[in-house]
Amino acid sequence: TFVLLIMVYAEKKIVLSEAWQSTIASGNALSIIVFYSVFIFMISMIREMIKDIEDMEGDRKAGYHTLPIKYSTEKAQVLCGLNAIVLILVLISWYYNLMHMHNGLLSLYFGITIILPVVLLTIGIFKAKQKSHFNKLSQLSKAIMLTGLIYLILLCY
Repeated sequence: TFVLLIMVYAEKKIVLSEAWQSTIASGNALSIIVFYSVFIFMISMIREMIKDIEDMEGDRKAGYHTLPIKYSTEKAQVLCGLNAIVLILVLISWYYNLMHMHNGLLSLYFGITIILPVVLLTIGIFKAKQKSHFNKLSQLSKAIMLTGLIYLILLCY
């Protein structure tokens, strides 16, 4: 509920637009809200897991009991990578189930700026060995969040 309220507040211009009203009338609004909520939750969780692995030394000194400290970096990486794979499946499902809402450019945008980077993120999660690798993955996940927000705006116009 909180995520939905943030989305509505942040995107109030969109919510009040004619394009959004026609989206509601077509029955696609709930699908968009559910997809976007799942997307934001998953990419945020993945990013937090990456940050936990990246800052494991500082967390250990501070006495935190994060996943990589409690179980191991390798297990945390596997769990993070599995979450990223699930996110890829969610993205592909969204794309194919609601392709009728996409025009050619929007489909291209979704594939190049969201699906492809999440695939690269997933590969990177499994290959990362150094703190600098995890830092780059964290930056990539931030970029994916931004492109996801831009996608939502484009989808509603």
